[in-house]
Amino acid sequence: MLEDMTAIVFIENQLYEILISKIGMDSTLIHKGFGKYTYEQTIKIVNYLDSALRTCSKSLQKKILAQRMSFVFAFGPGMEEVCGPAPEF
Repeated sequence: MLEDMTAIVFIENQLYEILISKIGMDSTLIHKGFGKYTYEQTIKIVNYLDSALRTCSKSLQKKILAQRMSFVFAFGPGMEEVCGPAPEF
């Protein structure tokens, strides 16, 4: 079951700083480098990244989309069904 899973996902230091300072993501939700995330945390993060994709600059969209997909793929195809496809931009 997805609810019982955790996954380790990597976030680059530069992208972490952008997500915290420019996008306004909560620093207690994500970690620099490798971090262990629960199913519930990942749902929150993916929803936040989806929202950021709609409002961020074109130059950041690819990095944020790649980070979003790394969270989704870390949990497998079941998480993709829960989160849905990446938003179009």
